Amino acid sequence: MEPVYKRSQRPTWSCRECSRRKIRCDKRLPCDQCTKRGQADRCTLDFGDSSSSSSSSSAAAAAAAAAPNVTQPLPAGRDSSAMASPVPSQEILSVVFALQRRVDELERRLARVEEPDGHSRSTALSPAAKGKKRARTTSLINGHGNEEEGVTMEYLALGKDRGKKVMEGGETVRPPLAPSPPRRRNISVRAHPDNILKNPRPRAMPPDIVEMLLPGRTLEYVMAFARDAVQWQHAVVHSSTFRRETEAFLSLSEADKWIWVNPLWLGLLFAIQSVAVHQMPDFEATLSSLVEQDRRMNRLEPRHQALVLDHTMPQRLLDAALRCLEVGRYLSEPSFYTCQAIAVLVVCAHNIVTDSNILASLLAIGVKTAQTLNLHLLGTEEHRLESEIARYQARSGDEEEESHLRRKVILLEVGKRVWWSLTQQDYFSIPFRGVSLVHPDEFDTPIPSNVHDDQLDSGPLFVPSEDLLANQELTLVDKLRITSKSSDIICRFFSQLPPSGARLQEHVEPFERELLQLLNIDSSTGAVPKARPSFRFGLALQRYTLIAVPHKILVLHRAFCSRRPSSEAESAKSYERCLDVSRRILAECKGMALQQQTRPEAQVDAVWTISYHAVAAATALALDLFRAPQTRGAGGAGKRKVSREEVSEAKDTLEAFSQRSAIARRGVGLVGDLLRKWEAAAGPPPTAMTAAAPSTTAGLPWDATPVDEVPQVQSGGGGGGGGLADVEMDWDKLMNLLETVPDVARLFDGTIGGAATS
Repeated sequence: MEPVYKRSQRPTWSCRECSRRKIRCDKRLPCDQCTKRGQADRCTLDFGDSSSSSSSSSAAAAAAAAAPNVTQPLPAGRDSSAMASPVPSQEILSVVFALQRRVDELERRLARVEEPDGHSRSTALSPAAKGKKRARTTSLINGHGNEEEGVTMEYLALGKDRGKKVMEGGETVRPPLAPSPPRRRNISVRAHPDNILKNPRPRAMPPDIVEMLLPGRTLEYVMAFARDAVQWQHAVVHSSTFRRETEAFLSLSEADKWIWVNPLWLGLLFAIQSVAVHQMPDFEATLSSLVEQDRRMNRLEPRHQALVLDHTMPQRLLDAALRCLEVGRYLSEPSFYTCQAIAVLVVCAHNIVTDSNILASLLAIGVKTAQTLNLHLLGTEEHRLESEIARYQARSGDEEEESHLRRKVILLEVGKRVWWSLTQQDYFSIPFRGVSLVHPDEFDTPIPSNVHDDQLDSGPLFVPSEDLLANQELTLVDKLRITSKSSDIICRFFSQLPPSGARLQEHVEPFERELLQLLNIDSSTGAVPKARPSFRFGLALQRYTLIAVPHKILVLHRAFCSRRPSSEAESAKSYERCLDVSRRILAECKGMALQQQTRPEAQVDAVWTISYHAVAAATALALDLFRAPQTRGAGGAGKRKVSREEVSEAKDTLEAFSQRSAIARRGVGLVGDLLRKWEAAAGPPPTAMTAAAPSTTAGLPWDATPVDEVPQVQSGGGGGGGGLADVEMDWDKLMNLLETVPDVARLFDGTIGGAATS
């Protein structure tokens, strides 16, 4: 007798394969589990064993016959287990599953449709039209349809999206994790800024971020200082756009402010405040009568005033900026705001961070995010936008279309500024890292145009060219253009410099002439480009240029000396050029430190690169003290005395910068150590020394001797001294300083400052 098939009293609605494997099934045909394993053809519901007895077959037939009497043909929810019939027929289930698939498809289509007033969760910054589906804007891919499709499929298989780009507003929108609360805004939907989220966050910002927002009038004062004295240093925000976003954020109620704001934009706000507060002079950091007024109005708590006065506020604001980036999931959700915040930090915040690895890591993340958003392909986008504007002007479009195109022009220019801010910092790291993240042949984004922000807001609609107003009128982009061009020169110089046998005329002088062309400001007459009355940073930019460009020349010659040039004569000539440039840098820095200036011209000494350039120049002069006496020629003792005075003055200049510069403080320690070692070696007369052992001196980069071969030099017997007997010194570290520009990171994380110690 055959066994009787007995159905469970709690029938399963999982498919046969999921039931057999004892895994969870989504109760659809075919289910996701079977589809992923390639078993969709075997995904069926288990209504009983086909080989069961006739009684089981009759039971199944009876159940199938009873199915038409079901009073609820469709489930109330999405789960098919909510159907009324305990044993529905295969036909009914097929209809249900087909309807569910259709609903899912309609929902996916609806999700891709942009609402009229909708905005991306991360940011809507995009120089191209939203919602347009077009191919990747690069000439390297056009015309290779099959290859493009294949690569795109590979990206999709890896869970990535090649079409995600800031150019089309294609940044990801994370669905809310909880039901959205009622919308409570104090701003109109029509003027919806990009930093206000489309959907509120399920949770408010953490308390440690909320408490770092400065009170109203203090925040206004800090942001005004940032516009006047700091924005020209990075230029990665559009003035009027960022001002509107800030006003929109502050106009929200206290309850709405921390659930509607984009955390990544808030990170940008805190980054700008951190740099501004750090660069404020003491008399402005106290905020004078503004502090007293805010205290009377209970707007400024005592803890905020103390933080400003003891110079810990910049670090706390920077920590808040990094915390906002983490809350906004900047590692997994590419955003243009992330690129802007990182650009501000890597360009301006080296004197604020306490760990040298932070900015190096942020720079790598910023470059990766910018490449994900296709900021490296803005050259192609620029040509496309020019054609779009030409078509609009030919047909005389409406105001709405003009406003849309003008917005894209603004975002295109800001995108170029952000890309080059990141790229230049990458190229400036080549001398001491020996590698770059951005290959010069793999992007087409041009250098930002020399254009005023308000020219992009109003006036004729056009795409600014790179040479617009070039060196004729002072703009916020001038400093960025100078550093971008100089970084490009540095990159090309190191790409063609041979490991040995370099020639001065062929490998150095052409690039030095290019750098000198950037000194378009006449230092003898003090002439600067024509400036608007509201721009008061013209003198600061002039002083910055007269220090930064010569430092790049110092980089060229130091690298040339370290590559074993073709002749000793060229090596000596290049070495003397290093000393001359170093003296020029320190002369500019000394004049800046001695003069009393007013806001914002005085702020150039707060720029971290000024201290860095001064340290590099002072190090070159200090190491020159250790040259062998015979290399100085006649009058060597007198020359050493002059060199000693130069190094002492350089140390005094660094001390003047050390109040707000961690790099300058490290430089003071480094130069002081070198001076003490030199004086200990040159001070006592040779007759008073007991059993002086033969001294050694390192192979200097202007000699033909390789660095790793240390020549033996006997101590001088004359009264001139200068020998290095009994000097305990780590020559490997000193030679690293000679061969390249000192590592910026090591200058402020403490690994340099005792470099001359054993």
